[in-house]
Amino acid sequence: GGRAGPPPLNTNIIVKGSFQHEWLEMACVRMIRFHEVMNPTPPRVLRDALSSALTSFPTNAYLLNTFIRREGEQGHMTTRLRRHFDSALDDKGGAKEISPILWLYAIVWELPRPGARHRIINLFEKALRGNSRCTVAIWR
Repeated sequence: GGRAGPPPLNTNIIVKGSFQHEWLEMACVRMIRFHEVMNPTPPRVLRDALSSALTSFPTNAYLLNTFIRREGEQGHMTTRLRRHFDSALDDKGGAKEISPILWLYAIVWELPRPGARHRIINLFEKALRGNSRCTVAIWR
């Protein structure tokens, strides 16, 4: 008799939140974007896929850039993007750590908006209350 090795890994399972899951979400968004070029597709299809993907991977730069660009093209960008960032940046009373990447995307997106001065100040203040206060990019 030979020794039994480790049991075979089941490679058919994708664990939620894993690198493979993130890659699949990005591939799904890319596929929808490619499909839109060939066939008219309701904007809701990509918006729903992005919303789902950003729920699982809120700091993914590709997903955030695609979401921001798409909302800008559709003309409803201010309301939807602010709602998205408000939800993603809610730290649940300090119970949740928020990535500095999200703060930076929210702040940079607001910068060119007319009348957004108070919102930008509010975003900076909230970012500095959390774990992002030690992030050099926030201070620049």
